[in-house]
Amino acid sequence: MNLAIEASNIVDGGGLNHLRELLNQPEIATKEISKIVIWSSENTLKLIPDSTIVIKKTNPFLNSGKLKRFIWQLLYSKDEFKENAIDLVFVPGGIFLGSYSVPVISMSQNMLLYEWREMARYGFSSGFLRLFFLFFLQSYSFIRSKSILFLTEYAKNTITKKLRLNPDKSVVIPHGINDRFSESAHKPKTLAKKDSFDLLYVSFIGMYKHQWKVVEAISSLRDMGYDLKLTLVGNVVDTMAGNLLKASLEKYDPKREFVNHKLNIGYEEIHKEYKDADLFIYASSCENMPMILMEAMRSSLPILSSKMGPMPEILGEAGEYFDPTNATDLVKKIDLVLKSKERLGEMAEIAYQKSLAFTWKNTQKLTFSYFMKVYREF
Repeated sequence: MNLAIEASNIVDGGGLNHLRELLNQPEIATKEISKIVIWSSENTLKLIPDSTIVIKKTNPFLNSGKLKRFIWQLLYSKDEFKENAIDLVFVPGGIFLGSYSVPVISMSQNMLLYEWREMARYGFSSGFLRLFFLFFLQSYSFIRSKSILFLTEYAKNTITKKLRLNPDKSVVIPHGINDRFSESAHKPKTLAKKDSFDLLYVSFIGMYKHQWKVVEAISSLRDMGYDLKLTLVGNVVDTMAGNLLKASLEKYDPKREFVNHKLNIGYEEIHKEYKDADLFIYASSCENMPMILMEAMRSSLPILSSKMGPMPEILGEAGEYFDPTNATDLVKKIDLVLKSKERLGEMAEIAYQKSLAFTWKNTQKLTFSYFMKVYREF
């Protein structure tokens, strides 16, 4: 079977990391796929591992903006697939507008498009209009796809219901966790004896990430007598969210006595940030696959997590949950765990053990096996 990967909109972040792991020695993971042809930009392709069965292709359209990438999909992709004798097309970015005569499997990675409450946080802005436009493009792609690869049951249930898709024509295959996060694993028993705590929240500054609420909560806890410091790791990707965080810092920590905001830390270095943390906060209200939460689990940290989205599905009984839009609720939950510090070690150990189920080798094996299943059924 000859596989095409249409990765024209995979640029960075989790999408790129997934692609790199999926194509890490695929000739070992599968003997049934003869060749894998991936179309993307030059910048993306140079980050994809070389392989005896992977062929990298690009063109001027794929190295331009979204409009030209869509033109390539609409006018040229079918002929290029035919020239390369493609039997099945995988679209990790979830949007494919071209015509085709072979099965197409799309992957769902963007949950924000299907949760109107979260989109509404952007107000009537260019950001909202962009998301609204992408919702229609991706929904159109999903409806036309032979199958959809979801990352969590939460995403599958939400999207198939909203688009009235057949849930039987889909599969749930979660991402894996990079092994280097195990290097940051703590010895949880030491936490029970601590009086001061370093809290960590890793994520870009966006409207559904709620860092400003976390700052407010930590300030309240310090007023209650707790010796706490907070490290935020992540760049500002949304002006509105950046302004909310700035206002919160000016109100609750104008002298930067307890909040340290770190910028421009690349993914290859991010695991080092977990080493000095005692407690992890995850305050996102919208996720498809909460990779950062999973990486904190692999780092053996006790976790207080948002109760929204797929977070309870991933973390299970290993954490405490709170409403990320309510600082008071976070205050109560942190107060609760710090009053029973012996439980912190238990939370960390359970989280670490649960994280071991998420491996990239398993993701790779299940994904290629599913591709072959769809191909045989076509």
